[in-house]
Amino acid sequence: MSQNKYCPICDSQELQIVTIAETFTNRAGEEIKMDNYEYTLCSECDLEFVTAKQARHNEEEYAKGSPR
Repeated sequence: MSQNKYCPICDSQELQIVTIAETFTNRAGEEIKMDNYEYTLCSECDLEFVTAKQARHNEEEYAKGSPR
């Protein structure tokens, strides 16, 4: 499956792949730190969205940070 090439809102091709450190709180109230959370940012309308490929990557990163 390929990455999105167009913004799903404005159809712009001006997309940036963004990787940031992010902290999430799980249902148990524990904080999970992810060093490589990925999403796509549209430069035209500022929409932030996660592609299917990024979602798989983020799930793997989340599992790495899960409490043992």
